[in-house]
Amino acid sequence: MTVSRLLAPGLAVLVLGLASGCAQGGGPTAREVWRLAGAGLATPESVLWDPESDVYLVSNIVGSPSAEDGEAFIARVSPEGRVIELKWIDSHRDGIELDAPKGMALVGQTLWVADIHNLRRFDRGSGESRGSIPIEGSAFLNDLCPDGEGGVYVSDSGTHRVHRVSANGAVTLVVDDERLAQPNGLLLTAEGLLVLSFGGREVFRITDGGLQPWARLPAAGLDGVVSIDDGTLIISSWKGRALYHLDTEAHSRTLVDGLVAPADIGWDGSRRRLLVPLFKDDAVAVWELADPR
Repeated sequence: MTVSRLLAPGLAVLVLGLASGCAQGGGPTAREVWRLAGAGLATPESVLWDPESDVYLVSNIVGSPSAEDGEAFIARVSPEGRVIELKWIDSHRDGIELDAPKGMALVGQTLWVADIHNLRRFDRGSGESRGSIPIEGSAFLNDLCPDGEGGVYVSDSGTHRVHRVSANGAVTLVVDDERLAQPNGLLLTAEGLLVLSFGGREVFRITDGGLQPWARLPAAGLDGVVSIDDGTLIISSWKGRALYHLDTEAHSRTLVDGLVAPADIGWDGSRRRLLVPLFKDDAVAVWELADPR
């Protein structure tokens, strides 16, 4: 059952889902609390919670994810599902360079954004540009995660590479390995850097000992990954049309299914919410997790 409510004429429709996700086995269950559609979102690829301002940031590609066309924006959405500012960062604004924004990461007062061949940097508060860092030889920069030292890791789904970019813009190649098969989602853990394969269904771990397979999911097209409050993981899969829950022993189960193109998911830790961009539906869905215990 769904209920739709017009939030503002011609602006946004909020969909409140009353059905739960189809979690199997132990672990959390999920309930969809709202879905934002018809609000002007355009090919949303990533959703990121900013705990300082308590807003959800949504990167919008606007068309082809590989087109260097200067058509893109980043929106600000409230935790209630209201569009605060649709084009908070707008490629048509003077001084803003943005083509096809995908993964995002917050480090200090900087918002980092992966954008095909470049990492864009913006002021966390104002959205003003803080410049770009080109990644030489890159083809399809995709996801980002903080490196814990003021910089970020970035995956390149057009190659087999993961790079590290320091706070001062120095670029270092971390790994170049065909086994990664379109590396996408990234997450830094105490045990090493996790890398998801979009071209396969493997999760790899990078440590001082190199690249090692860590988990194998039920379906391929792995995109986003977040760590929830108990230290377990949620991973999105295009091929599985699902969100998978992965425990600390790398055992997986389906948390939510029936999703079309769930892309780079985010996590709102204050509300135990999964933030899910629906790439092909121009929508964002939010799922609240409940611990059955």
